[in-house]
Amino acid sequence: MPICFQRPARGGKKQTPESAWRSTALKWLRIRYRGVMWEYRTLGNGMTRSGVPDDILIIRGIPCCIEWKRAEYKPGKNVTAQDMEIAAIRKAGGRAAKVRNWDELEALVDGIPCVQMGTGEME
Repeated sequence: MPICFQRPARGGKKQTPESAWRSTALKWLRIRYRGVMWEYRTLGNGMTRSGVPDDILIIRGIPCCIEWKRAEYKPGKNVTAQDMEIAAIRKAGGRAAKVRNWDELEALVDGIPCVQMGTGEME
């Protein structure tokens, strides 16, 4: 492969627990919903709206928005911008959640049929 197409070295940068969890969970979702899932990673900066979830997915036509949290995350009593965005997404008919573990991720996609390997459904 020509050098211009090689991914630059990451310099040994260590993943945070939240980014490691996100990476693993997204791999699982990509396998489970291969060919029927669209995804977009939001990047928070001074020009974006506060509280928008980390990832926006559309799985079989169903919008699913995920705010990834560390397993140790404990929700506070204050309603945050993230909570207000999640409530607005749900009110509009989408699915949205703060996801800390496999149970919460599976609850978010519950009822959305996964791709069945060997049925010709995979693209």
